[in-house]
Amino acid sequence: MATFLLDDYSRTAARPEWMDLEEWKNEIPLTLSRMEQRRFLRAFYRMQIYGNIFGHIEIPLGADDVEEENDWFADTRGRTPTFTDEETWRLFFGPMAPWEVEEFSCFWQHCYHRWTDPYREIAKSLAAYAANGVIWFSDLPPEERPPLNRCGLDVDHLPVHENEQRKILAHMVPTFLVKMLREPDFRTRRDLLLANTVILNHSFVDYWPKPNWEDPGALPLLYPADRFNFDTDVSGLKTYLETLPPHERPNNAWMQRWLDAALEYPQVFEDMYSYAPYCRCWEWGYAIWDEERLIEWGAMDHLELP
Repeated sequence: MATFLLDDYSRTAARPEWMDLEEWKNEIPLTLSRMEQRRFLRAFYRMQIYGNIFGHIEIPLGADDVEEENDWFADTRGRTPTFTDEETWRLFFGPMAPWEVEEFSCFWQHCYHRWTDPYREIAKSLAAYAANGVIWFSDLPPEERPPLNRCGLDVDHLPVHENEQRKILAHMVPTFLVKMLREPDFRTRRDLLLANTVILNHSFVDYWPKPNWEDPGALPLLYPADRFNFDTDVSGLKTYLETLPPHERPNNAWMQRWLDAALEYPQVFEDMYSYAPYCRCWEWGYAIWDEERLIEWGAMDHLELP
């Protein structure tokens, strides 16, 4: 499934906003270098791990509804959340090199983007029911009802809440997205989506550390990423990165954006964890691409934040 999505990415990667549509059509399909493939696949497998731990439970068609949702982040009904924010950081993001966190973020943004077509196709069909006065799925003829409406939603929920729902779907395991893209039957796709549409949401950026003015060491990276703990020594970090093999180093876009630009916070990486969430650079996968491609696209002039 990883190679399927990698091949799909070569044809569906989002067009950088500064590039003309006709120019982009000449770029597609992209031929990813081995390093670009490695970054993409590294992010894929990390998203798969993240989805298995923190994402909503995937339900196949024919299965019973889940007895308990994976709303580990919620503190409703007086229940203590499974993980604190700090524990989530320590378990998943803390051991990752920060540029690999941004690879992960770019991959998540691609999943959000890639959900657009299958989601809207299904939402459009449901909106047609709503336009005819149907409110509940139980009002449909039996042969048109989905076998499982996981959250008891009304028929216009998907059309109305697209942005929120696509974010939730992008936090699930990417293998579920692959299943949807591979499924040729529309009715099966519709029923799969309704069986896996949930309400409660969280975002992985909620568990990134925030600068703490009382404690300048608010960003401890953990093993094996602790070797990148250079405190405020940006030059020392750059020198160390030069000694690493290419697959362990960040790409040039990440270097320019978070090490070469003027920094607001003294500690390395604090700017990234503070300002990267949902930045426009994620949309075109800035942390994935090689230097040659970045220069060819003129991308190094488009690393600004929102």
